[in-house]
Amino acid sequence: MNKTRFKNIDLLRIIGALTIVYNHIIHCTYMKTLSKDSILLQEIFYKAHYSALWVPFFFIIAGFFLFHYIDYTMKFIDFFKKKVIRLLPVIVFAIVLYWFLSLFTPLVYRKYINIFTIFFLNSIGLTGKDMGNIHPVWFVAVLFWLSNFYFYISKIYDKKYINLLMGVTPFFAYIFLLHTSGQVNLVFYNFIPRGILQGMGGIALGYWINEIYNLNKDNLKRQLSKLEYFLYGCLEGYLLYYIVRNTVFHRLGFMNFMPLIFVFLGLFYLFLIKRGFVSRLLENNFSVILGRYSYSIFVVHIIVLDLISTIIWKKHPVFTLNHVYLNIFIVLVSSFILGVIAYHLVEVPSNKFFKNLLLNNRKICDEGGKSDLSNNKFIKNTI
Repeated sequence: MNKTRFKNIDLLRIIGALTIVYNHIIHCTYMKTLSKDSILLQEIFYKAHYSALWVPFFFIIAGFFLFHYIDYTMKFIDFFKKKVIRLLPVIVFAIVLYWFLSLFTPLVYRKYINIFTIFFLNSIGLTGKDMGNIHPVWFVAVLFWLSNFYFYISKIYDKKYINLLMGVTPFFAYIFLLHTSGQVNLVFYNFIPRGILQGMGGIALGYWINEIYNLNKDNLKRQLSKLEYFLYGCLEGYLLYYIVRNTVFHRLGFMNFMPLIFVFLGLFYLFLIKRGFVSRLLENNFSVILGRYSYSIFVVHIIVLDLISTIIWKKHPVFTLNHVYLNIFIVLVSSFILGVIAYHLVEVPSNKFFKNLLLNNRKICDEGGKSDLSNNKFIKNTI
């Protein structure tokens, strides 16, 4: 399948990944403790209240690409394996690295809960409120199971039923999330995980963005006038500014996150259709270079944060309070560097290795099936 590359979306990914890192920094236990003695920290907490919304934004992006590139000729087991190969190696690397560092640092390794993490079970209600050392990957676990679920049902059911499901899901999911409070690992009524609701709502919205994009494909070929091109660009720039400002540097007076969801949907769609000068300016290889590190940064940054917070922030509170921005900058840069290392050392090599392994196994099966067509048992087992 020839895949259209949306290079400017890679820039949104790296912005989102670094914003999530920023969110975890300022909401770290030690930072919260120190905030009692720091007006600056209190102001930072207040302004970045909606910084965690980049996780729902990521679900929207993931939903679009799931259905935009979906291949219904693929077997479910092959889709399942593809997701495991794509998502698991970096998580295993992060868990092993955390264990290694715990041998000679104050980090406390929780081996049993980390087993759940490896099997993508740390955010679906089976682990209680503990999500392990690499707790941000609750997002990955939700994405993994929901991607498999949506692939399977969209493969076996007619589109009209999928449209109904995708229409109802975000409506009730976001209503539920708006009128309840608690951490992402909270399980409502003993069977509704908050993280699953976030994933279902976001992926369903991504589905509809893909539907709208496909419906308007032909219109995107129309040549724009200079005025239209300029106006599209101004809108793109303003929405990008609005999202970054109101998730990092400013807090909305309206105590409801839905306006930011709607604004991101508009920004995401405008970046997909690339009709203005901002989306086209960001459609470059530099955006791709930055964006490719977003997943690894997202997974491994908590190691850097836990290490610095226990070694520096806990033991040297005066230094931390006197140099708040410096400490935030150190974690951001260190997380980026570790993410780049994880990408080149683990993510790329592991993906290539396992894909080649599966490809070779498939060739062996195909050659074996062709060499003995009378072996019906073998043929049935390979279908």
